[in-house]
Amino acid sequence: MKGTTLFIYFLFLTLSHLNAQEETLNSSKHTIGISSAFIGNASIYYFQTRVGGANYEGEGYYTIALNYLYSINRVLDMETGIEYGKYSMTVTAHPPPPYEEITYLAEYELINIPITLRVNFANYFFVNGGIHFDFDLKNEYTYSSHKGMGAMIGVGFNYTFKFNLSLFANPYVKAHHLINFSEYNVSNDIKELGIRIGMMYSF
Repeated sequence: MKGTTLFIYFLFLTLSHLNAQEETLNSSKHTIGISSAFIGNASIYYFQTRVGGANYEGEGYYTIALNYLYSINRVLDMETGIEYGKYSMTVTAHPPPPYEEITYLAEYELINIPITLRVNFANYFFVNGGIHFDFDLKNEYTYSSHKGMGAMIGVGFNYTFKFNLSLFANPYVKAHHLINFSEYNVSNDIKELGIRIGMMYSF
């Protein structure tokens, strides 16, 4: 009887240890991956109407990013990384008479560093939002800048395979340059409405 009790006790400890190891392996804290956004629209917005200001019409954009996700707990993740974005706009300027209206194509290139939170729910879905910091790589307006801080909010779907690879789609709204970090008072602030698609791997 005593031997049977010791055997059951030893078996219980062994199974508990193996279960703890399995939970540790499955509870990956770190996830890295890539993502891109090219479905949607990006254009210039103003918080205040500018008399005589130019009109902007989005002609397409895309972003590509390296992403890092840190799992705080089963519900909450923190996401950061680095993102490159290129934006094309048709600009229609309205100079005072006797000058005629001018239309031309302008391009912007930004580096974006996000700091966002992701709230997971119902196994496959999440809500995400937070701030991001922008830096100009290419700006066709020498008197303005996109250097500053913006914000984003979105919802998403995420599916994780058994081998720790996951795919996600993330419709979002992003506003650049809400807070100005440059010496220029004039800014052509970009707003994105799109879908980010990505692939991540947990380790």
